[in-house]
Amino acid sequence: MISLMPHWNTFLNLLSLNLALMGFFAIRAAQEQRHKKWMIAAIVTATLFLLSYLIYHAQQGITPFPGQGAIRTFYFSLLIIHGLTAVITGILLPFTLYYALRQRRDIHKKWAKWTLLIWIFASLSGLLVYLMVYHWQP
Repeated sequence: MISLMPHWNTFLNLLSLNLALMGFFAIRAAQEQRHKKWMIAAIVTATLFLLSYLIYHAQQGITPFPGQGAIRTFYFSLLIIHGLTAVITGILLPFTLYYALRQRRDIHKKWAKWTLLIWIFASLSGLLVYLMVYHWQP
């Protein structure tokens, strides 16, 4: 079961990103209630991802990257950038949510623009890290 968790985590990561993008498109279409529902689902899914990710790594430790040479340098550079953007997303999300819940739409919109952009990068770079660790064929 533990061996399936990286795949599950990647699924949750991409699901949360897709839900957030659905929320973005809903608000762009002036569908505020739909936006709210999509974003709540995105945040719940992202939280489930984080919990699952932490449980997996607490039990399993770090999975080594199998590649060598230039691809290894690329991988570790990507991993560092991914880690930083994931942490930044985790910091920005509560602030963005706070302003939404307080109905401070002007401030929420400013925070949300950056939060979503960084969230997109963190999720997609996380997908690339996953593919490189679990599906790389040197």
